[in-house]
Amino acid sequence: MPLGVGPRLRLGAYRDVVRSPSYFPLWTGQLLSSFGDTLHYVALVVLVFQLTGQGISVAGLVDRPAEFRP
Repeated sequence: MPLGVGPRLRLGAYRDVVRSPSYFPLWTGQLLSSFGDTLHYVALVVLVFQLTGQGISVAGLVDRPAEFRP
């Protein structure tokens, strides 16, 4: 870490970002996107269980990493 660059300077940089007028819409969009992803995942688990009626199918879905899901 360079001399003179401490936690206060880094905290000030974060404060500048948060106070930016474009930060709140970005944060809100990310929050809504995360909520939508979670809702989609829950709906997918419920759908798989309703279609198959087997917990093992749901376990297989939950066990797979997200990047391998269609």
